[in-house]
Amino acid sequence: MRAALDELPAVKVWGLRAAGLIGRGTRSVVIEAGGSVLTVTVEETPMKNGGVHWHFRCPECGRRAKVLRLLGERAVCFRCCAAKGLWYRRPVTEAGERALIAHKRMNWFANPPRAPKRYRNPRGFRKKEVKLQAALVALGKAARL
Repeated sequence: MRAALDELPAVKVWGLRAAGLIGRGTRSVVIEAGGSVLTVTVEETPMKNGGVHWHFRCPECGRRAKVLRLLGERAVCFRCCAAKGLWYRRPVTEAGERALIAHKRMNWFANPPRAPKRYRNPRGFRKKEVKLQAALVALGKAARL
């Protein structure tokens, strides 16, 4: 059976940052993966408010990544995993259950639920209501609540 993406061990940049292994000026991190030692480049991108975003550089393709998966003796990003045909494991559903889900989706798109109509007061409605109440009070015909 083929390995799925969610079964591979992952190294997350924010986990290393929280552990104190990444800080200002850090250029690379050493990761132990299944008996081998990998050196991964770390990059900091400045933000407008003065903070920084931390990223790994994928050793395979050179793209920035927040998470690297350990595939055998190598660290690879999500895009490299996807290029190798690794995806998240999907739950296996029965054919009848899939048909029911498809029927519900088609029914929803054919007859989408409508939001209930909301009553909006026309402009000045409250002012008119207050004036009417004042007139009724003046006449002594105000409704007693």
